[in-house]
Amino acid sequence: PVLWFNEGNSVAVYKGLASLSKKAVTVSADKVDSKYNGKPVHLSGDAKTSDTVSDPLLGVSANAIKLTRKVEMYQWKETSSTKKEKKIGGREVKRTTYRYRKEWSSFYNDSSRFKKRRYRGRNPQMMYKGKTFTATNVTVGAFTLNKSLISSISGGETLTPTKEMLDKLPEDAKGKAKIVGDEIYIGSGTISDPKIGDYKISYSIVKPQTVSILAKQNGSSFEAYVAPNGK
Repeated sequence: PVLWFNEGNSVAVYKGLASLSKKAVTVSADKVDSKYNGKPVHLSGDAKTSDTVSDPLLGVSANAIKLTRKVEMYQWKETSSTKKEKKIGGREVKRTTYRYRKEWSSFYNDSSRFKKRRYRGRNPQMMYKGKTFTATNVTVGAFTLNKSLISSISGGETLTPTKEMLDKLPEDAKGKAKIVGDEIYIGSGTISDPKIGDYKISYSIVKPQTVSILAKQNGSSFEAYVAPNGK
């Protein structure tokens, strides 16, 4: 049934794209032509913004389309493996083995749920988590991009941390923070000898760049094109 559904969906998407390719008109990004309103159009141009995108938590800002904060915390992780064992008389039982190791992770491992009691509660709560901040006003020529198209723009570049960034950190983190390569290290350990609860934080930005858009024109902006078959 899954294979049947996937193949049917692929055919429907193909038909939708075929419909789009027949109807789409290439237009100039320099001006908005009202005669194409409500119709699928294609255009290319430079995506620009004058917005300053900021991370209020750590005080980092940049003139960019997107600013992404990546956070990793050093923490305990629980893994398990189960195997079947045969007992005398042929009875089969399952035996689960739990293992624990320290690792850097962007996702919080809730140690309160760990199976072995002596490892429970060892991971502190994550004070910092990853997040993406997006510019509100992004234009391509005479057109304004909606949130969906802005979020689709990729190609992040590493934002090298500076001493000024450290100076803007919250007071509780400032004394424990240092720059290690392209990352801000917050904690009592070091990159070679981290301690549980230490953080590695890095940033990337999506700068203004050339983009290509295929969508339905909606005034001076865009919306999703819906094919006759509903795709």
